[in-house]
Amino acid sequence: MLKHLFSAGLLAVLMLSSAHAREVTHAMGTTEVPDHPQRVVILTNEGTEALLHLGVVPVGAAQSWDADPFYAHLVPLLGDAVSLGTETAINLELVASARTRSDHWHQGAAGKDL
Repeated sequence: MLKHLFSAGLLAVLMLSSAHAREVTHAMGTTEVPDHPQRVVILTNEGTEALLHLGVVPVGAAQSWDADPFYAHLVPLLGDAVSLGTETAINLELVASARTRSDHWHQGAAGKDL
């Protein structure tokens, strides 16, 4: 649970910080995160809700746990966001496609940025 909250909080801090790209050091190494990413994909359910609360609409998101593809309260907020599969079975080909090509991927469940 703390990993999820930390990941969402880290993403929020990165998105709200000032005018330069940031290098974030994490378990897998270092990732450069642009200050104002225009196209974001999110690979966790709680991350989807966190992004939406911050006013960021992802171009792709993990499917909600017991909805197809997203919870009813998220559908109007997600607009044209593409379902990328479940958290445990993300479709990487879809993530890499032109339709969802993103400035930054965030995977909070395992605590790893891709």
